[in-house]
Parts: sequence; structure tokens; C-alpha cells
Amino acid sequence: MKRGTLGYLSGAPRVSTRPEAEASGPKSHILGFIGAFRKLGWEVRPYIAGDRMPAGWVRSGSEQKLRRGVLHRMAADMVRLVLAWRNRRAAWKEIGPVDWVYERFGVFQSLGRAFQQKGIPWILETNGPFFYEAKTERRSIALSAVARRLEIQAYRDCDVLVCITRPLRDIIVREAGVPEDKIVLVPNGVDTERFDPSKADGSRYFSMPTLGFVGSLIAWQGLDRLITALAELKEEGTDWALVVAGDGPERSAWEKLARDHGLADRVLFLGSVPWEQVPTVLGRIDVGYSGQVPMKIGTMYHSPLKLYEYLAMAKPVIAAAYEDALRVVEPGETGWLFAPESMTELKAVLTEALRIRDRWEAMGAAPPACAEPAWVGSARHPPHPRGRTHFASTRSVMESVHFLGVTVHRLTTDELTQGVVRAVEEGRKIVVANHNLHSVYLYHHNTRFRAFCDAAHIIHVDGMSLVMLAKLLGVPLSAAHRTTYVDWVFPLMREAARRHYRVFHLGGRPGVGEKAAAVLREAAPGLDIQTHHGYFDVTGSDNEAVLRTIAHYRPHILMVGMGMPRQESWILDNFHALHAHVILNSGACFDFVAGVVPMPPRWLGRLGLEWLYRLMSEPKRLWKRYLVEPFYLTGLVAAEFTTRRILRRPHS
Repeated sequence: MKRGTLGYLSGAPRVSTRPEAEASGPKSHILGFIGAFRKLGWEVRPYIAGDRMPAGWVRSGSEQKLRRGVLHRMAADMVRLVLAWRNRRAAWKEIGPVDWVYERFGVFQSLGRAFQQKGIPWILETNGPFFYEAKTERRSIALSAVARRLEIQAYRDCDVLVCITRPLRDIIVREAGVPEDKIVLVPNGVDTERFDPSKADGSRYFSMPTLGFVGSLIAWQGLDRLITALAELKEEGTDWALVVAGDGPERSAWEKLARDHGLADRVLFLGSVPWEQVPTVLGRIDVGYSGQVPMKIGTMYHSPLKLYEYLAMAKPVIAAAYEDALRVVEPGETGWLFAPESMTELKAVLTEALRIRDRWEAMGAAPPACAEPAWVGSARHPPHPRGRTHFASTRSVMESVHFLGVTVHRLTTDELTQGVVRAVEEGRKIVVANHNLHSVYLYHHNTRFRAFCDAAHIIHVDGMSLVMLAKLLGVPLSAAHRTTYVDWVFPLMREAARRHYRVFHLGGRPGVGEKAAAVLREAAPGLDIQTHHGYFDVTGSDNEAVLRTIAHYRPHILMVGMGMPRQESWILDNFHALHAHVILNSGACFDFVAGVVPMPPRWLGRLGLEWLYRLMSEPKRLWKRYLVEPFYLTGLVAAEFTTRRILRRPHS
């Protein structure tokens, strides 16, 4: 049954669906998106500007040409501006009236504006802050100020803005001042009919264990680190081969790096591969690789299509621990994760993967978390203009705000408790994180901690100082949205006792947990709680014993109180092995409850002076947190204050 008519727009001159197109990721995404809508009964009328450009604009090496010099980039920018005007008119003339228009954003382009002016809802999808990316990461534009202004204006003017990841959404909210309730999160996905492992031809590129990479060869893909790791492992007697399918500006440098490391006989660069042949390539490798490194903006905001393609082709995955990988890769079950900037962890997972190569087939056969493309869900339920973003993990509408580079949810203590209860009652598994000034500092300085926060399902405010800074910046947070564990633990435990939830606390010195548990049992009669100290080797057999203890107890609520950032790193490493519905990073909460650390008077917290009491109580441990870190945060606050003032100015 026909559902409606959709106009699909792509104005970027280099993005094409033709076989020779260099930008393989966008091509796969566009064809998959259009195919999903058509499969579900929609009439799709596409206007792909790159399909109308000369072949030299889209084939291999076209991006490298844009880096020849400022004058070359300036000329290219002027051409793109002219094309934007021409294509906007041509798209309307060719497609005509439709029910919706969906545009994949390109630098200088906003084709959907012509449709919006005719009363047609304009849905705009962005895969990155292109004004930043094209200038800084790719160095492919010269008129960066114009590009930024046009891009921000498009984000503000469209009816619905689609972002592929939460980190990207947070950047757009911060940099463009777009209301968060206008943004819909739609991660990438894959067409499982095309990526079908049963259609593999059975041939191979190498006889030895083979890693595979598919995608554009751009610096943030991190293949130089992988090649270096393979060379070091080769010297240690661990042998891998590597197949790279794709093209881009880093290809020649990475080919030379492989030769210099003596890997020319085991690293194969295929160049650009036709879209329809990608499943064949993946059928000839053993393990997929997705190892992005942090971008210059400080985070990784992409949703790597390759992750979903590997898993759909029944290949285990070795991936950097960013948002998409944390969501779809189950360590030890469908692949392995490593800290993005850690060569040591990368080599460790490569060694571990090779050690259990007899399990690869079974790991690949495990059901992937990407069985249905997100595009299909979009086709079934198109985003409604000006609708509120749903926080999918809690199946309820949760208001959030973004400032100082982090996101927090506007929750009262009662609402936070109800979020925990909902997760338990619905049988889901969530992580509840929190932010205070110390965690904001860690978010900007610790990659693992940032990955934890980006993957958390609920993030509440823990710190009156953060509320005060929010007010200074004009962010809608109040004291009612501040919940510290010292205040929350007692009502949470009373609710747990009332509902017969099992609670497990991990952390603290030996004996402290038991003291705190006794206090809580007295405050919450009937509370079922078990504890284990936090003084154990988190990488050895001790850790396995702790996991077994937790698994045997099967808590509804797991509190991990080992201090930031150790507790967050432990949760990241062990998330898939933890048998609990709600996992909390509870810090020194039980130390306060047990009385081993003096509890600050609650009125000091309301005044934002609790930090001073804690500093006086534990000066050796906390002096850096309260006397050094604020200097960094002062610069962050000043920069954001200035940015917000600029963004409030009206744009012509």
C-alpha cells in the first residue's frame, strides 16, 4: 500500500550514487535510505546533485584536488554556491509537490528551503558539523565563515533536524543554538538483504587471519595506528593480514607506511570498490575493523556505517569504544572494544581475537543489534515537525540541556527514582551517570570517561556549582534538578525495599560497604543488599570472581563506587557481563553513609559550598579537584558565555 510521496534531496556536488563515486559511505547511505522507503510502500522522488555532475567531480581523487591551495578551494566554493542556487530551483521543478522532503545536508546547500516555502515539511539530516569538518579535518573549503553561517541557518530553519549520534546532536545544540526538541536521533543501519553472509563466494584474499576495513581513507579512521600495531605484533610473532577497501586523501601515506613497516605482503589496498561489491569484499575477510581516533573537535560524532555492514555479514568486529560501537558490539560475543587512543589496548584485543579464532564463526552468527536499518524505522514512523525527541532507552520523554560540552537531564530526585523503577519493571538494562564540576573536567580530559558519559542512558546533575554555572549561561536548570547520592541513596533504598529489589554495592575499603549496608537496612526495613569492596585487580582473576558474585546475586540495582574515573572505566569494560537492570556510578556515597568520611551539612550543598567542606575533610585527596581543575573550567565557561552571546544575535 502506498504510504505517501517523499522527495529525497542531496545537494553536495561530490556525493553521487554512481559506481565510480569516491564517497562510498554517503552513496551506501543514500541508496539504503531510498530503498527502505520504497520497500515500505513510499513513492520516492530523488534529486541527487552529484549524479548530475561531470565524472571527474565524484570519482577517486576528487577530494584531493580541493586541497591544492586556497585559490583552488575558493573557486570551488564559489561554484558550490552557484550550484546551490541552481539545484534548489531545479529540484523543485523536477520533483514538484510531495508530502515530505528529506535532505542530506551538504556544505553551502539547502535545497529543501524551496519546498518549505511551498508549505512542505523540510526534514534535514546532518552527518557532521560540516563547516568545521570541511575546514579543519578535510581542509576542503576556503569560505568557512560563509559555510558556517549558511549551515547554522539551515539547522535553525528546517522543520526537523536528524542527527546520527548523540555527540553530534550535542555539538549542534551547542554551536548552532538549535532547540534539542527539534532534533531526532537516527543512527545508521544496514540493508540485511544486500549484506547477506549466505551469498559470500567462499574465496579469500589471504590464507592467514585477515582484518577488513571498508570506508573513506581519512585521517580520523585511524588506519595508521592499526598498521603500526600490526607491525609491532608481527615482531612479537602475532600475524594478521589487512584488506582495505576504499579511497581517500590518506591512501598514499598509509600504503607507504605499510611498505616501510615491511607489511607489503600482507596489507592490500583495493581502492574504491563499487557499492554492490562491498558484501563480496567482506565475505573474504575474517574480522571487521572500525578504529576511529578522536577528531580535532575533541570527540567522535560519526555513526560508522562499516560497523553495521561487518555485523550483517556475520563478521566479529574490533572497534574503538565510541557510541555506536558501545551500543551494537558485545565484547566477547560479537567483537572487541578498545579505548580509541590506546595502542596498548588495540594490540591486546588483536592478540585476544587471534587467540580465540576458533570462535569467530560462532561470534559472527550471534544476532547483531542492527538487524533493521534505522532508515526502515524512519519510513514506518516519519519524524513529526517540531516534535519532541524521545529518549529511547527509557521509553519516555526526558528533557535535557547541553552546556560546557556535556549533556544532563532535567530531573528531580523523584523523577530520577521513577526512571530507575521504570527500567527495572520493564526489564531493561540502563546506566545512570551524573555530572558535577569534576566530571565535566574529566569529560574533556579522559577519553574513556567521555565514552562512558556518551553511552549513558540517564545523566543527572550532582553539584550545585554546576546549577549555578548553568544559570549564568542562561541554561534552564534549577536547584530542583540537583540530586546528590548522599541525598538520593536513602529514598532510593526505601523504594527498593518496598518493591523487593535486590541491591549490590561494589566499592570502598573492605568493611565499609557492610557498615553502610547496616545503616541503610535500618533506614529501609526489608532492604535486600549485598556488598563487595573495591580493592581488587580489575584486569585479572579477581575481576572474574567479582563478576561471578554479582551474577549469582542478580541485583536489580548495581551501585559502583570506586571513584571517578575508575568506576566508569570498569563499567565500560564489564557492561555486557553485568547482570543488573540499573547500573549507577555512585562514587563515595557509601563512605559517607558508613561515617568513614564526614558528611557535609546539607545546607552547605544548597549554597554550593559542599566542596569547601570536602576539601577541608580530605585535602590530600581532593586539593587538585577543587583548586586546580576550576582554572580549566573558568576558560570553558568564558568561551561558552561568549559563544552564546554571539549566537543570540539575530542572523540576517
